[in-house]
Amino acid sequence: MNILVVDDSHFNLSLTKRNLEDMPEISQILLCDDPRQVTAIMDEYNIDILITDLVMPALSGLDLLKQLRSNKKYDDIPIIIFNTIDDMDTYKECFQHGAFDYINKPINTVELHARLKVAIEAKKSLNNLKALLEVTKRQNEELKEINAQLSEAKFNLVQAEKMAAIGQLAAGVAHEINNPLGFISSNFDILQKHFSRIHEFLSLYKRTILNGNSTSSNIDELSKKFNDMKLDFILEDINDIFAETSSGLERISDIV
Repeated sequence: MNILVVDDSHFNLSLTKRNLEDMPEISQILLCDDPRQVTAIMDEYNIDILITDLVMPALSGLDLLKQLRSNKKYDDIPIIIFNTIDDMDTYKECFQHGAFDYINKPINTVELHARLKVAIEAKKSLNNLKALLEVTKRQNEELKEINAQLSEAKFNLVQAEKMAAIGQLAAGVAHEINNPLGFISSNFDILQKHFSRIHEFLSLYKRTILNGNSTSSNIDELSKKFNDMKLDFILEDINDIFAETSSGLERISDIV
C-alpha cells in the first residue's frame, strides 16, 4: 500500500511517518506539505490511501476532499482526515463529501494504526472488487458471443418452452425486487421511530421555548432530553437511511 500524508506542518509529517513505518502492510510513505500538489503526486505514485490535515493555509483539507471526490478517478481511494476541531458539523460535512475516517490530533499511535488498518482492508476489498468486475466483464463478452451463436436455435423453441422461460424470468425478477424492497420496508420502520422521537422533542421545544417558558431550568431539561434521545445520531442516521432507500428504489427501477 502506498500512503500519502498531507500536512503543512513538517513536524506532523515526520511524526506520522515514524508512526507508520512499522506497519508491514505499507510499502511506501510519501509526504506533502502543499495540498495543491496532491493530485500530481497521486497520479505519479499510484496512491492507495490519503491522510490529510483539515486546517491548511493554501488549500483546506475539506476543499481538497471536495476536489478529489469530484473526479471519478479518485473515487476508490480512502481519505482520512486529521482534525483538531471538536465540531460535529465539521465531521458531518467531511463525511458528506466522501471522507472515509478521521484521526484526532495530537496523534495517538494506537488510534492511527487501528484506523489505518481498517482503511487498508477497505482498499484491498475495493481492489478485489475491481478485479472481479474485470473478470465479469470479460465473461459477459464471452457470453455475448455464445448468445449470438445460440440466437438462431432459440427461434426453434416450442411455445411451451418459451412459457417456461418466461415463468422463470418472472420468478427471478420477483426475487430481485424483493431484496431491495425488504430493506426499504425496514428503513421505513426506522424512519417512523426516528420521526416519533423528533416529534416528541419538538413538542417539548414548543412548550418550553416557543411558548415563552425559556427558563434556565427548562433549557437544561431540553438539552438533556436532546442528548438522552440521541438526536445527533438520529439526524445522521436519517441521511444514511434516505441514501440507502434511494439506492433501493433505483435498483427496483433498473430491474423493472
